[in-house]
Amino acid sequence: IVAGILAATDWTARAPVGMDIFNLGGGHPVTLSAVIDLLGQAMKCVPRVEYRPPMPGDVRVTAADIAKARAVLGYAPRTAFAEGIRLFTVWFNDAIVRQS
Repeated sequence: IVAGILAATDWTARAPVGMDIFNLGGGHPVTLSAVIDLLGQAMKCVPRVEYRPPMPGDVRVTAADIAKARAVLGYAPRTAFAEGIRLFTVWFNDAIVRQS
């Protein structure tokens, strides 16, 4: 995502239109339960989940359409979602330890 943001920033500086909208992401859906499972594994805990009925306006399935970002910015995801979660929790845990 950071590489995509930097590419979009560079593109904006030289673009004839001055700005545009780009979708950045992995290009495929990840379920909420998968995110919870990955966070639990990475944080070495068992998440407590309280299920609620869907809220009005909730989207059941979504994924970033990165075709435009790929074509215009040369964007391509470089970090798998699971690896990103792992790296995030390493960073997060390190930040907590530094604040202690």
